[in-house]
Amino acid sequence: MKFSPFWGRLFFLSTSLAWSANDLNWERKQGFAHYEKWNADSTLHWLVPVYRANPGDDSVALAVAEASLWKKDFRTATTMISALRHPKSPQALRVQGVLYEQAGRLPEALLAYDQAIPLLSKPWGTMERRAQVLAWLKRIPEAKTQVQQIIGSKEPSTGLKVRCHVDLALWTAWEKDLDESSKILEKALQLDPKSTEALLLLGQIQEWRGEYPQAKSTYGKILSLDANHAEARLRLGKLQWVK
Repeated sequence: MKFSPFWGRLFFLSTSLAWSANDLNWERKQGFAHYEKWNADSTLHWLVPVYRANPGDDSVALAVAEASLWKKDFRTATTMISALRHPKSPQALRVQGVLYEQAGRLPEALLAYDQAIPLLSKPWGTMERRAQVLAWLKRIPEAKTQVQQIIGSKEPSTGLKVRCHVDLALWTAWEKDLDESSKILEKALQLDPKSTEALLLLGQIQEWRGEYPQAKSTYGKILSLDANHAEARLRLGKLQWVK
């Protein structure tokens, strides 16, 4: 059987379109896999072409916007957010909050988070960000209440709970209650003994309390976990000749 040139061209066009759609779907999956791992460069590498091919896909636009914020690229993030089809969706509000937060527009960030949290199926990470904004606005009691809600819930990950303990310990230290701050960090380290974030703050509190040998030991433990931890190495170096 012979096909006319018209049907041959039509077959070629339909096959090309199918391959193009398959390629975009594959690139989309690759991009979101990197997005879930907080890998900004790879997320943008895969998802920017997908967005250009289909700028109406809000989920791709939001991933590009947030990955851009991880790189402090406010212009791209703002462009993505301003072009959203559904700017009042829960995820859109969440990413807008991150943009406002990083831009120092804290009241607007707080408003965006307040709108997003009741709508999100998993609001825990956004609740922590909201607590941090409250702390920067010097509303410490409210910030503490927020992270205590996360700590007391079953659903949040261990990593998030550790971060919330560190947040709580830091704000408690701001209030000059170093004993209580140390106790909170002990709880964080019970959850994750290898948390360099908790250990770093513990070392700082030990310094504030004049417990220099303990602080040295704590910074040394961080370096045993991560030999390239610059902050721990710097602090340990400053204490080298302190007894």
